[in-house]
Amino acid sequence: MTKEGIPSELSYSAGAYVCNDLFYRVMHYLKEKALDIHAGFIHVPNPAESDAETKSELGIGEIAKGIQICVETALKEV
Repeated sequence: MTKEGIPSELSYSAGAYVCNDLFYRVMHYLKEKALDIHAGFIHVPNPAESDAETKSELGIGEIAKGIQICVETALKEV
């Protein structure tokens, strides 16, 4: 994403616990059920145009492009 000019960063905020817990539970479920499914987790911020109290500096177009880059990169690794 950075190479494409979309700012991103690793976050260790309090929300990381919930995100990590969700990711762990999904991965555990897939393993427990012996499902051969690749999974991941991307935290997507509220767009700058939103009325939400916690919004990012990114517009919806930049966020969509960032998600596309993440998915395409992950698929290359599969």
